[in-house]
Amino acid sequence: MKFGLAWLIAFLIALVLGIALLVSGYLPLIGGILAGLLIGFFTGDVKKGLAHGFLTAFLGTLIGVAIVFLALAGMISGFSSLLGAAVGILGMIAAFGYGIIAGILGLIFGPIGAILGRGRTSKAPPPMAPPPSM
Repeated sequence: MKFGLAWLIAFLIALVLGIALLVSGYLPLIGGILAGLLIGFFTGDVKKGLAHGFLTAFLGTLIGVAIVFLALAGMISGFSSLLGAAVGILGMIAAFGYGIIAGILGLIFGPIGAILGRGRTSKAPPPMAPPPSM
């Protein structure tokens, strides 16, 4: 699978599960785990799983959780602008915290996904050379 497509799939899963913070507080962290596993599994490379597992999980979860808290702050600011600003600022701090934790989980599970996906992406042996002619 192309690397960009693998990154996009893992990012979208982390983003959607980051937005699912409204359902449960654990879903963004599960999104970080899945993003790390998927990027490692699809690429089959431990180095890419390590680096891009963190990056994908961090960015996807950060943006997803930030969308939730900014929408919540916008709704609250209709009643009280000071309370809406406070929720917005605290929400960004919480979004960054969720992003860091999900990134660390992606950092842990990225190489695990690469090890699991290595058998799937094994390359075929090179063709044998033709016998020498006499």
